[in-house]
Amino acid sequence: MQKITDFLRCETGAVAVDGVVLIAGATGLAMAAMAAYSDQLSLVSFNVGAGVQQRETRPSYAYVPHDGLAYSAYTQMILALPTDDLGVLSAWANSVRATRDQMTDPAAIAFFDDFDNAITISHARRYISRDTGTEFSQDEFDRVADAIGIGAGYYAGGGVNYYAD
Repeated sequence: MQKITDFLRCETGAVAVDGVVLIAGATGLAMAAMAAYSDQLSLVSFNVGAGVQQRETRPSYAYVPHDGLAYSAYTQMILALPTDDLGVLSAWANSVRATRDQMTDPAAIAFFDDFDNAITISHARRYISRDTGTEFSQDEFDRVADAIGIGAGYYAGGGVNYYAD
């Protein structure tokens, strides 16, 4: 260890040249490796980007909640649910997502976006994939919604109940 420290602190011409040669060699080796594997690196980069964009089934860790406190509460409530109940919420959210762009109430949009991402994150934390199905029982959904304290019709805006199928 002392020899390495002495080498790094030495400022004589020969040692400085040796350092430059070593750094140039390491840089050249890194560039050669990148050139040799650039196609594979591009493919991996593309696949990672494409995977992250599948928000319906994969969590977006870059998601910025509309209401951070509510989002955190939703995530904690949903994480406490049994997996079957998580599936009910997932199916409900999948069915609502198809009409999400038609929502006009900002509070309903904020609630749905935060709640939907909390469902996706809850799947990820259980190491399970989120199903893409949209079939659910309204009675089961109402039971699960009541269990986590949001109740049926929690957000209804513009005369549209966003819990409805």
